[in-house]
Amino acid sequence: YNENWRPTEVLVKLKEDSKVYKFQFSENFDLDKIIKDYEAEPEVEYAEKNWLYKSTLLEPNDEKYPYQWYLPRIQAPEAWEKITGSTEIIIAIIDSGVDIDHPDLKENIWKNYGEVFGDGIDNDGNGYIDDVYGWDFVSQSFDPNPKFEPGYTEIGINHGTVVAGVVAARGNNGIGITGVTWQGKLMPLRALDSSGIGDTLTVSKAIDYAIDMGADIINLSFVGPDESQTLKEAIEKAYRAGILIVAAVGNEEKIGHNLEEKPMYPVCHETEEENMVLGVVAIDEKNKKALFSNYGKKCVDIAAPGTRFYGTQVYEPSDLFEKYYGGYWSGTSLAAPLVAGVGALLKSLNPDLSVDEMRDIIIRNADQIDDFNPEYKGKLGGRLNAFKAVEAVLVTLKEPVIEEKISPPQKPGVEVIHELPLPKSFKIIVAPETNYSSQIKVGAIYELPLQKDFFAYHKDF
Repeated sequence: YNENWRPTEVLVKLKEDSKVYKFQFSENFDLDKIIKDYEAEPEVEYAEKNWLYKSTLLEPNDEKYPYQWYLPRIQAPEAWEKITGSTEIIIAIIDSGVDIDHPDLKENIWKNYGEVFGDGIDNDGNGYIDDVYGWDFVSQSFDPNPKFEPGYTEIGINHGTVVAGVVAARGNNGIGITGVTWQGKLMPLRALDSSGIGDTLTVSKAIDYAIDMGADIINLSFVGPDESQTLKEAIEKAYRAGILIVAAVGNEEKIGHNLEEKPMYPVCHETEEENMVLGVVAIDEKNKKALFSNYGKKCVDIAAPGTRFYGTQVYEPSDLFEKYYGGYWSGTSLAAPLVAGVGALLKSLNPDLSVDEMRDIIIRNADQIDDFNPEYKGKLGGRLNAFKAVEAVLVTLKEPVIEEKISPPQKPGVEVIHELPLPKSFKIIVAPETNYSSQIKVGAIYELPLQKDFFAYHKDF
């Protein structure tokens, strides 16, 4: 048995089919040979193992620490002076399930209003029956709560509920804890089992669901050691759909490793040209890299607190889960949802922000922590700062839009140059005449190496 993949399963993608097929074999079969044989067939695009991903939460063993020390550290209270969130923003929690009846979460659980619960009909035609509150991709059930299945662990049961509370536990309601966003909508998608393990196909289906059902942000608090084409394509699809994907860089039991030497996934699913996943390192109360956290110049974008969290837990007294809250939890699994929560605040302020704008605002407004981590200089990113990121969005909202009214040119090509200071946003209104090119080229002069090239309108406009 290999703990990194399903030992009897192979995933196959055909060139003329968008579906990924799963084939099962006896344990004595050589999967590598089977994959090689499949890839030799002309109609097969690729074949691969069904890789496993493990939750990145470390089991708590410390005594209680003052509640939510990490929120002041990222200047969340200052950010809340400007915005506390919006019920219009949806954050998909792809994890081990979420306790949707938890008193500090139930008001913020997303609801699919296109579905009628309990009628046994797929009312909205999305392929999932009665998926009012999300979906369980492990058990193929409309109930996204954690399941007390044989082999369950405390971490596996609690993982998704702890993560959900970090993002969006209901704020200012007089009970429990506060999430980074007080009223964002949590979409619970169970893709990790009751021991905290999930596989490529299950996670990919959950991502596809999040895309189809309108998620703005996806949180992925788990890692696996191998690259999957299936998962990479799902992530790229989400990125193209304008969804901010936030992922943990992963933990090691003793000391974290360099992702340049040993990449982990899904956090390292990106290309040289596009940063599709916002990778999050965990730091401790002293702004130093958490001992267990992975790091690196690649795959890593930002750091956030990830130690000694007190949070929402699954409540099920019949199975000896008797506390709504508890801790102390540590792991990059906690750092990632802090970033996802800040993304939700930014999107609440300006729903028109693109995924690249959200990502860049979060990264550029982080606090420098290299001085605390000289041995990891350039390998952690800056520390998340919710207030600075929110302020950066507010500045863009206050900026006037510059409109250039241009008379029809005598010959193709119009050049408009702004002297410094350059505004950060433009609105270009064009109406190309017959026989003139409708191609628009935007190039930044001086010190900003930005260039865009697009068409004014589609031929079917």
